[in-house]
Amino acid sequence: NGVDVGANVIFTSNTAKTADDIRMGLQYGTIVTAHSPATGEGLGYLRTEDYNALHPGANLDAGGVLVQYTYLGDTSLKGYIDITDYARLDASYQMHIYNGGASDPKASWFQGDFNYDGKIDAADFVIFNATYAAQGEPLNGSIPEPASLALLGLSASVLLLRRRQQ
Repeated sequence: NGVDVGANVIFTSNTAKTADDIRMGLQYGTIVTAHSPATGEGLGYLRTEDYNALHPGANLDAGGVLVQYTYLGDTSLKGYIDITDYARLDASYQMHIYNGGASDPKASWFQGDFNYDGKIDAADFVIFNATYAAQGEPLNGSIPEPASLALLGLSASVLLLRRRQQ
């Protein structure tokens, strides 16, 4: 039986949950949300230190993991997808270290693992592109930056270029 989380939950260092524990719980369904996620929405997670660094003014206790309901593709849990999320996903893919091999490190949500399998691969780009194209209003009331409007065209062209190179 799983842990049911609402919109936001913080697993502190006292609950002995690591980011990899959270990823595996999401992958295998032992961590679920009471929400009925719309297409392209789900649970993302970040170490609290990373969240604080990405969100000036946030002051979450270090050593925990924040799990938040957001768009699949929102690497920083800001409530919407923009060019920074694509850049983070693409950079992780280009490093060629999150390939799912036995000796490879496991990728996290922050790096672009949107299907929780520990890899950065074409499946994560498909999720990102579909969600970006379908995302509605920001889920936490934030306003996306105008530069993110160019993201869809950029990501589609990169995927087509990669497909032709393979």
